[in-house]
Amino acid sequence: MIVRAMAPSDLPSLIDLQEAGAVVAMADVFPQDQYPFPREAVLVRWRDEISDRSIGTYVAVDDDGQLVGFAATRGGELLHFGTALATWGQGTASELLGVVVDWLREASDEPTLRVFADNGRARRFYEKHGWRATGATSVSGFVPYPLLLEYSLWDDSPMPTNALYGDLQPATERIGLTERLDEERRAIVAQASDLSVDELHARPLAATDLSVGRIVKHLAFTEDRWFQHKLLGLELPEPWRAIDPSKVHDWSFESADRDDPQHILGLYDTASQRSRDATAACPSMETLAFHPSFNNKPVNLRWLLAHMIDETAHHSGHIDLIRDSLGRPPVR
Repeated sequence: MIVRAMAPSDLPSLIDLQEAGAVVAMADVFPQDQYPFPREAVLVRWRDEISDRSIGTYVAVDDDGQLVGFAATRGGELLHFGTALATWGQGTASELLGVVVDWLREASDEPTLRVFADNGRARRFYEKHGWRATGATSVSGFVPYPLLLEYSLWDDSPMPTNALYGDLQPATERIGLTERLDEERRAIVAQASDLSVDELHARPLAATDLSVGRIVKHLAFTEDRWFQHKLLGLELPEPWRAIDPSKVHDWSFESADRDDPQHILGLYDTASQRSRDATAACPSMETLAFHPSFNNKPVNLRWLLAHMIDETAHHSGHIDLIRDSLGRPPVR
């Protein structure tokens, strides 16, 4: 991949690339039936920014000369960033961001950007690369004027230790609950990732037959049970679908004894990502689950997020006790 200065001749391909990605990534921010992509306004903005000496505008091209990404910076601020839809999941965005971050750091010790509060995909991408919400907010200049969150790059770590508790002043209830749940999920992964195979399967507590592996695999099942089955009304994904429904709860614990750490952590990571996608698909916190719970009525998304925070934190405490018994310090 080559990153070079943007030229006016790049704009026809650039606007096609940007529109295709925006329609998919920001469907919850700008529903296309109400707020179609403002193609002409964005083109005008790009022309102005190319001619503005205070702004750096760049495109990324592949070995065949095809445009695969874009970025714009002003000092230490990342103004715009995106990659071609066909490259998503291939590492192109991470590679391009790495190049741009080097330039941002030349201008500022703490680079910043703004991201739409409801663009969960973009927020997860930036957070994976060390960016965290500062608590500052603004609104977009495009209707319906959605909320933007300011992020800053604290360090090069995917999980900065000084950002353990994330945004202490979340702009909305939804942001607060989803961020808190993701913090608990990250703690589970951190507590399991440094253990040996024997430690992962050890059951050192006399009062319970729990192991860290059993807990993590059960949490993967819990994510899928609540978000895929209860909330969306879908069949449970594998491996749960193949198990007798009356036995799958216990199986989610006991079967972990036969799994290696990578398999268990992979199940949990995949289930957590499915849950994030399910959450993002819900238009509001009042969205009701497809299936009722507790022989009563359906829960709403607000209840579900709070419940999953409680469930995950509860099991995180169990892991703390197991680690202590194994002589391993707690980690977060």
